[in-house]
Amino acid sequence: MEKDAAGLATAIGKVTDQAVGLVREEIELAKAEVSAKVTRFGKGVVVAAAAGIFAIVGLLFILEALAWLLWKLIFSGDNYWGGFFLTAVLLFIAAGISGFLAYKWINKNSDPTPTMAIDEAKLIRDTVAATAEGNAAPTGPALDRESIEADAAQRDATKTRKEADKAQAKAAKAKAKADKAAAKAQEKLAKKAKKNS
Repeated sequence: MEKDAAGLATAIGKVTDQAVGLVREEIELAKAEVSAKVTRFGKGVVVAAAAGIFAIVGLLFILEALAWLLWKLIFSGDNYWGGFFLTAVLLFIAAGISGFLAYKWINKNSDPTPTMAIDEAKLIRDTVAATAEGNAAPTGPALDRESIEADAAQRDATKTRKEADKAQAKAAKAKAKADKAAAKAQEKLAKKAKKNS
């Protein structure tokens, strides 16, 4: 009876440790996912701010010159407002394009919800519930880590193989160059030997 109680306590301890480990992994996954989304969102905001700053500063430098040039080329006479109006229209077009790009980038990443972490947590919950009921555990991409790791290993192996092929090709070229240089050196030595004899 004591052995059963000790075995049960050990099993409960292992399950608790594994549950704590799973929760920690899910928290890390959620942190990573949210930080990636926030980073992309931040990039969009920075690009929007940069677009605004560039539009204002750059156009301030050429705004008046452009307005006067347009007046001179198109409106000449006393209609100074025409050049300034046309310049303003061009500025609004540039601002519209910049604003559209910023809106597109910001809205693309506006939801920082860690969907992958939530999906995996639900899958783990369903697995634990199904196992407790004696049913078959659900499967999904989150539980198939071995195949994900195998795919990553295969990609790494392919990359390593390509790098090895490149290195082998470079080595073959270097060997060919060395052989050619050695042949030339032998020819020169042979010519010197003929001259000296």
